[in-house]
Amino acid sequence: EAIPETEILAGVRSTPDADGVKGQANYVYDPDTGAVRLGRFGWKASKFSLRHQAAAALLEDMSVTTTLFPSRACLAGPANCKTGKAGAGLTDTELQAISRYLALVAVPAQRSLKSGFPRGVAPLPYLDVNPTAVAAGAAVFQTLRCSSCHTVSMTTGSSHEFQELRNQAIKPYTDLLLHDMGPGLADNYAEGLAAGNLWRTAPLWGVGYAPYVMGNSGTVGYLHDGRARTLTEAVMWHGGEASTSRQRFVNLSTADRQNLLAFLQSL
Repeated sequence: EAIPETEILAGVRSTPDADGVKGQANYVYDPDTGAVRLGRFGWKASKFSLRHQAAAALLEDMSVTTTLFPSRACLAGPANCKTGKAGAGLTDTELQAISRYLALVAVPAQRSLKSGFPRGVAPLPYLDVNPTAVAAGAAVFQTLRCSSCHTVSMTTGSSHEFQELRNQAIKPYTDLLLHDMGPGLADNYAEGLAAGNLWRTAPLWGVGYAPYVMGNSGTVGYLHDGRARTLTEAVMWHGGEASTSRQRFVNLSTADRQNLLAFLQSL
């Protein structure tokens, strides 16, 4: 949310690059004011702010109303939102508290260095990394041109409410833009300017923690619908604008592929 719109829009291309990668912005309505704003949250960048994202999730996932979406009729679309009977839900103060909490949640650190555990003490599994493999995998990530969409770094602006979020160099591994991912991932559901085949580039920071967050009994599901059971499967589902990068992945040697996965698992 702290990334300036100008930095996001700088990645938009009117014509595809040599690999066929284009990237486009999604514009959506601000439910507070009705103004058209740049979308940046959600699978299809259909929410423009954390407040918008939180209010939509509360209503759609938990049927909890807010001052932003005061009626469960909002589930049927914006035209019904003001006509439905308002239900008891969260106050604006409570919605603001949730939004501020989300803004300040820390991002997991990349695990690219040897753990500092004393000799003879085994590191926890998620801290047991091979720095050489991670560094080599980062180079493969660039060679495959995954970073054409999964932009490594961005810089936050200077006007965010919280000073600690201003002028920060971050590594989200996303351009926050929409890309055609091909018919294999298309869901035929449009949101704003995002057609069924268009998806916002998913941020990769924290992706390596997924197996540990799910727990021993959990099954990790990658991509928007959880269809990919592994990172390799997730890559292989990439189509459309990512087809060339996917083919480069297919052509990798076993060592390079293992290094790439080690890098992704370190994020």
